[in-house]
Formats: sequence, C-alpha cells, structure tokens
Amino acid sequence: MHCHCLSDSDQAGIYSVVSTVSWDEWDRAVSLEGDERAISLGIHPTFVATLPANWHERLSIRLAQSAAMIGECGLHPHKSRDIRLLQEEVLGWQFSLAHTYNRAMVLHVTGMWDRFFSLLDHYGVPPGGLLMHDFAGSVEVLARLQGYGKILFSYGPSLMKKGFYKKRSLSCNSNGACLF
Repeated sequence: MHCHCLSDSDQAGIYSVVSTVSWDEWDRAVSLEGDERAISLGIHPTFVATLPANWHERLSIRLAQSAAMIGECGLHPHKSRDIRLLQEEVLGWQFSLAHTYNRAMVLHVTGMWDRFFSLLDHYGVPPGGLLMHDFAGSVEVLARLQGYGKILFSYGPSLMKKGFYKKRSLSCNSNGACLF
C-alpha cells in the first residue's frame, strides 16, 4: 500500500511507502525516509499545471539524495489538450529519470491507456519496475501490461463500490492473473 500522509509518526513493524503528488512535498518526504518508510517523489498528472520551470532539476537532485521511487505520476483525463500534452511531457521526464536512477515508478493512469502505452513503448519499463496504483483497467489492458514484465498492480476502493461487480465479471488471462 502507499499513502499520501506526510506524517513522521512511526508504527513499529509497519512498512509504508509515502507517495508525493506535487513538487512542494518532496523536501518533507525526503526527511521521512527511513528503515520502515520508503518514499516516492513525483508529479501527479492533476498537478502538472502548477510546476515551477526547474521542477525536473529539483527532482533529479532529490533522487540523487535518496533511494526514492518516482511517483505518483501518470496520465489523467483533462478537458484541456494543452494540459494532456503537458501530462505526457512530465510523465516522459519521469520515465527518463527512472531509467537514469534505476528506480521504480508508482503510476496513476485513468482511462488514457493508448497514450500511456505509446509512452511505455517509447521509454520501456524502468529497471526498478512499475506499480500500477489503484488499477481499474480492463482485463485486456491488464494482459497487455503483463506482457511488459516487472509490473505490479494495486487495487483501490473502487472494488468496494456498490455495483462494481455487476459492471465487471471475473476474468483471467492466460498467465493466471485475474481482474474482477
């Protein structure tokens, strides 16, 4: 699991990953990194419009100072074409940094699978792998992602919503991975 709570309270024996969504959280997250708390530093797609011009240099410096993963980052539908293109540019930078620093990425992708696969084909899975956070894609998207290797999936609260199971039936692909 991961959380977005930038708290320094320790829960003995509980390992957590604190994911940032905006550049202004990075310093605080780096200060929280420890034996039982990993961090991920990134730009969530809904925050791309608020980035300072030198955000990628700042992120590179923070990655050099820590063992942080990259994220939560990704693509999220937006009515503005300019914002969607900026999301792709920012995600591309984060893919490049993941390769440069050999880090895993925590990804938030909502609906924009064609654009995401285009970026994934271009950059490839970073050596540290990918975690698809709160995955709610189709079984076809799941099967395609598994073909890239080194990708983990987490499922979010949508699984608990009333009527979710009526919209989706249990489907399994040839690798034995199932999507409800």
